[in-house]
Amino acid sequence: MKFITERELAKFLSNEYGLPTSKKSLEKLRAKGKAPNFRVWGGKIVYEKQDVQTWLNNQMAICYKYTMPKYSI
Repeated sequence: MKFITERELAKFLSNEYGLPTSKKSLEKLRAKGKAPNFRVWGGKIVYEKQDVQTWLNNQMAICYKYTMPKYSI
């Protein structure tokens, strides 16, 4: 299991996926229940990489689902 901090996750999403994300954005998502699963370790929020990947896949699927044009034959 590999855990990353909020700051590391924000940097990862911004650099690797081109999704401008800040620590504050993650806090807001968490408050709304829309962030990846997280844990508290020593008073800090940490995310497991597998949880982040699952969350990303689900988020991308939602965007894809609603932006695909529908064609009729």
